[in-house]
Amino acid sequence: MKNKLWLIVVIILLAAAAVFAFVATGHTYFAALLALIAVLIVFYRFAGRVLRIVVTVLLIIGLVVFVIIEVPIVKAARTDAPDDCDYIIVLGAGLHGDVPSLSLRNRLDATLAWLEAHPDCVAVVSGGQGPGETMTEGKAMSVWLEAKGIDPSRIIVEDKATSTMENLQFSFELIRAAGGHHNPAGNHHHDGAGNHHGDLCRRYH
Repeated sequence: MKNKLWLIVVIILLAAAAVFAFVATGHTYFAALLALIAVLIVFYRFAGRVLRIVVTVLLIIGLVVFVIIEVPIVKAARTDAPDDCDYIIVLGAGLHGDVPSLSLRNRLDATLAWLEAHPDCVAVVSGGQGPGETMTEGKAMSVWLEAKGIDPSRIIVEDKATSTMENLQFSFELIRAAGGHHNPAGNHHHDGAGNHHGDLCRRYH
């Protein structure tokens, strides 16, 4: 039985990955992680010593590079958005069909909390339509927020952007068209959950 324990673990991991990928919508990345762990278990079970060493070194290098890149990003995130912020720009983070990904749902949860706490603030939801998506990310975010009780008049949809630069450029244009004026001294990263998700809050007057 002990000799088959690794196989049982692999089967459980793959089954869990399948559930998260096809049943629990929005957990694709977690499903991929579980599947990767299962593959690594099989690999280390059957691969030769030299190959295991090479792969282990590559994994360690990859992890170090990830940490080096990610730590400065997290440290640079600012969560001190001003309470009198008139607009927040919410960047898309992927859809599964028309359902927000887990990352996007976390972002939307933070946005919802901010909007509920700041009834005069308007959200610009920005994102075009990518592969595997049946509607634009901007529209999907708008639908999600409206379903949670946010008045449509407090949501501006930007649905043409295909990159972060376009997200910001097109969103600023819509804000200016709505009567907002960008104040460079009032830039803040904002995430109501205290995490860096790429949401951006900027003060306008």
